Amino acid sequence: MLGASEVTRDADFGYYQTPTSGYAIIGDTVWYDDNSDGIQQPGEPGIPNIQVCATPTGGGASICDTTDSNGHYLIEVPAGSYSVAPINPPANYTATTPVPHLLTVQIGEQYLDADFGYDDKNGPLLGTIGDLVFLDANKDGVCNSGDSALSGVSVDLIRDSNANNAWDAGEPIIATVTTVGGTACSAGNYLFSGVPGGRYLVHVSDTNAVLFDYTKSPLGAAGVNNNNQADPYAINLAPGGSNTTADFGYYPLDRSNIGVIGNQGLDRRGLQRPVRRQRQRCRSGGRDGAVAQEQRGHRHDDDRRQRRLRLRQSARRHVPGARQRQLRRAGGLRGDAARAEPGPGQQQPGAGLPGGAAAGRLQPDGRLWLHQARRHRRLRLVRQGLRRHRGCGRAGYPERDRRALPRR
Repeated sequence: MLGASEVTRDADFGYYQTPTSGYAIIGDTVWYDDNSDGIQQPGEPGIPNIQVCATPTGGGASICDTTDSNGHYLIEVPAGSYSVAPINPPANYTATTPVPHLLTVQIGEQYLDADFGYDDKNGPLLGTIGDLVFLDANKDGVCNSGDSALSGVSVDLIRDSNANNAWDAGEPIIATVTTVGGTACSAGNYLFSGVPGGRYLVHVSDTNAVLFDYTKSPLGAAGVNNNNQADPYAINLAPGGSNTTADFGYYPLDRSNIGVIGNQGLDRRGLQRPVRRQRQRCRSGGRDGAVAQEQRGHRHDDDRRQRRLRLRQSARRHVPGARQRQLRRAGGLRGDAARAEPGPGQQQPGAGLPGGAAAGRLQPDGRLWLHQARRHRRLRLVRQGLRRHRGCGRAGYPERDRRALPRR
C-alpha cells in the first residue's frame, strides 16, 4: 500500500525467454572491452552485426545468430556440448575473453555467459564521451564556483545511425551510466568508455527521477567544457578520440508560488476532505468575491455536521402551540423570578438552565423536556453555521436572517 507523499521505485519486472520444448538457449553479449578486464562495464557499448555460431563438439551443423544494436544474441540449440565463437570479429581488435567458448547445456537451460570482449590493443580505436551533470546554483549555464556535480542521474549514449544530430525512431541506446557525486566541475561525474569512432547522441534520461524538481539551465557556449549543452547532445567522435563536453546543468524549481489541488486537512475521523471554494454575495459588504473556505470552512463543516446529528437525535413530538401559550402565562417560559411554583413531585420548569429561556412540558417523572426551545436554538445555530460557512471571510459575516427562523 502506498501512503501519502511516499515514493516507491521497486516496481520492477523481469522476463526471460523460454526455449522451445526439447531445446536450450545460449547467449548473450559481444562488446568493446576498453579496460581489457573481460567484464562489460556500464559505459562500454556492445558491438552490433557480429555473427556468433554454436557448433556441436561431436560434429554437426553450426547454429548462428547476429548481435543486435546492443551486441546481444541468443541461439536456440538442442541439448549437448557446443563450441561458441564469433565468425566475423571486429577488425584490428583483440579478444579479451576466451575464444571459442566451450559449454554443455541441458534441455530447458539458459546459458547466458558466452560473452566476448574486444579491445583496441593494436591501436587507439576506442574513445570516451562524457562527462558532467551539475547543479547550476547561479543559473548561468556554466559550472563554476558554487556549483556542484549531481549524483544518481542516468545518462544514455545513443547511436546516431543517420548522422542527422537528432534522435530518430529506431536509433538504439547502446550504453547507460549513472552519475556520481562529490566531484569538482573539472573532474566530471560520468564517462562512456570503449566507444568506437562514429556519430552519437548523449541524453539525460534520469530514470531515477533525481531531477524531478529541477529545470534545465540556460544554454552555455556550444561545445565548450563545463557549459550546459542542448539535450540530446550530438557528438562526432574520431577513432580513439575523447569528447568531454557533454555537460548538462540544472537548478531547483521555485515552488514558492505554487499551491496544491486535492485533498487537504483531516476531519475529526482522520479522513481527508477537499478544500471547498464558493462564490457568494456578502450581505455585509454588498460585493461578490471568491472565498477559499479552507481550515475555517473545515471547522464549520464539522460543527454543522455535529449540530445536525444532535438535532436528529433530539427530534421528538413538539409541544402544541396552545400548551406553549399556557406555559408562558403560567411563567414556564419566563425568567427565574417569574416562574410558577412547581407542583408536588415536580421540578421548577427551566431550573438549572442559563437565563431560564427554556420551553417544554413536564413529564410524570419530573423531568423537563425542552423540545421546542432546544429545537429553535439548535436550528438557529445550524443556520448561523451555514451562513458563516458560506460567508466571505472573518470580517464579512452576512447579517443574520431572523425571518428564516420558524415562528409560532
